[in-house]
Amino acid sequence: MDVDIDSALGNSIDLAETVETITHVPVTVWASPYSLDGNSVVWSSRFGSIREMDDAQARLFSAKEYLETLQQMAMSFTDPHLETLVEVFLGTPPTEPAPYLTTLRAHARPGHQRQAIDWGLRLRASLARGIAVPVTFAVTVFGEVGGLVWLAYHRDADSLQTANTKMLADENLSALFDEGEQLIRSDMTLLMMRRLN
Repeated sequence: MDVDIDSALGNSIDLAETVETITHVPVTVWASPYSLDGNSVVWSSRFGSIREMDDAQARLFSAKEYLETLQQMAMSFTDPHLETLVEVFLGTPPTEPAPYLTTLRAHARPGHQRQAIDWGLRLRASLARGIAVPVTFAVTVFGEVGGLVWLAYHRDADSLQTANTKMLADENLSALFDEGEQLIRSDMTLLMMRRLN
């Protein structure tokens, strides 16, 4: 979601706190200052099942405080929001969300979903070995059709920089990315996310 950065970051944390109070589900707020469209804000939560997520959403949509907070925040956000649900296929996220996160997002070409997932699993294994930080691979359940997401978790800014340097220098990763050109669309994006709360 692209934002008016002057007011949105504080409001984003306020919204997360409101959601946590109502649902008792932890919400992490991320800023992505180097996204293609400018500054973006992301809220993320983890659920064990779709039923858990549905129960939390039902509590939100019946809470007047949540709806009022959304309405108050509307002026801070310049673009419509995007909701996505992904399922982790391989890898375990840290118990506590990391201070920094890199997200690599891609979409399978039509007719290549299964092959793209297999390729994504191999890419995840190669990333985890090559950049030496925890990496998970997830697939879109709802939202963008054919979405593939790799998430790398960094303990600090130095870890983030080291991982990026290793990724760029890794010949095996370069070969895998070349192989993936036949399976995924050309709009792959790599974003750095900074935790705000």
